[in-house]
Amino acid sequence: MIEAEQGTELQSTAHGKEGTVADAEDSASLKPVKAVDRVEAVREAFRHAWNGYKAFAWGHDELKPISKTHGEWFGLGLTLIDALDTMWILGLKDEFAEARKWVETELLFSKNVDVNLFESTIRILGGLLSTYHLTGDTLFLDKAQDIGSRLMPAFKTPSKIPYSDVNIGKGSAHPPRWTTDSTVAEVTSIQLEFRELSRLTKDPQYQEVTRQVHRLEGKRDGLVPMFINTNSGKFTRRGALTLGARADSYYEYLLKQWLQGGKKETELLEDYLQAVEGVRKNLLRQTSPSKLTFVGELSNGRLNPKMDHLVCFLPGTLALGAHNGLPADHMELALQLMETCHQMYAQMETGLSPEIAHFNLQSNNGRDIDVKVAGYTPIFNCTFEIYSNSVTLFIHPEDLDSPRFGGGFMGGEISEILFPLFTLQDLIYL
Repeated sequence: MIEAEQGTELQSTAHGKEGTVADAEDSASLKPVKAVDRVEAVREAFRHAWNGYKAFAWGHDELKPISKTHGEWFGLGLTLIDALDTMWILGLKDEFAEARKWVETELLFSKNVDVNLFESTIRILGGLLSTYHLTGDTLFLDKAQDIGSRLMPAFKTPSKIPYSDVNIGKGSAHPPRWTTDSTVAEVTSIQLEFRELSRLTKDPQYQEVTRQVHRLEGKRDGLVPMFINTNSGKFTRRGALTLGARADSYYEYLLKQWLQGGKKETELLEDYLQAVEGVRKNLLRQTSPSKLTFVGELSNGRLNPKMDHLVCFLPGTLALGAHNGLPADHMELALQLMETCHQMYAQMETGLSPEIAHFNLQSNNGRDIDVKVAGYTPIFNCTFEIYSNSVTLFIHPEDLDSPRFGGGFMGGEISEILFPLFTLQDLIYL
């Protein structure tokens, strides 16, 4: 996954409540008191966020909670589509019915607009397919096939590696404005949705175009660079070997495609297992003195002890694989990495992880972590360093999936990590 290049509202603080959608009293009432209230607390939190979206951004891509306005990226109601399956699972049938009506009457994919192939696939196509599976309502499958078909021009390249951007109204596609290459994570993280669209519609074209993408040459011990050229189909040797931004979900989708295909596509499993061993060989290290296991980056043949918050997808992926018959030591590594990801939250004064952490391989004056803000002045002790350009956190689902998978497969204790994150309402309930 990569970060969306969108405007963000960063004026709020961890302690201020200016610009919240609801009054402070309403927000405070959402804080759960007892464990038995957790399900209802989650449901009420969703209602709170949904009511803010409905009041200030209905039908638009996103809510800007501080200014109480809306933001537009594609102009396709991204938040609404993203939330459909969640509403159904939470039993919010009235809210779901209202959103379904909007999809039926307002959601059109014929507009002259450039969309990102990856984001449109995982959010729009994936959201519609998920909702169809839950409800059986063919409206969502029809809409899914419409957007899936309109994304197909992205694959009309000499190498079959897709362009990143598609004009869904004109049926044209092109690279991003800032580079001639495509991001490896983007082009290798659309397969689940396109494969499922083929299965449901009995039209093989969607699966066939994405199958070409994984025939990649030039990997190092199963690890892939960050960029790939759409003309040659070859990796661009710039950037680092990383499991962070621009490469991360390549590895996740190898395993999940293998599972989606009934564990029959051995080439996907082989690529995944090779990648895990490549991580162990090239990127895995431990901090000093606390022995936290982390995944670094390889740049120009040298290890950089830097780990993106995004890498916290890996514990959940490893746990999922181990639960499905892969080596038991994958679960051991998952638990070690999950503890590191947990500490990236627990050792922060805000309770939130930094976007990027720099780990100490050698003890630094007895400090485990030096957290540095502007001016690079350490402000408290922990196991890794955080630089001033890394103190913002983009909330990622990876850190929810990893404890959920790990806790589910190991008896549930690790999932206790999740609820403290949920209850950071000064930051979350904006």
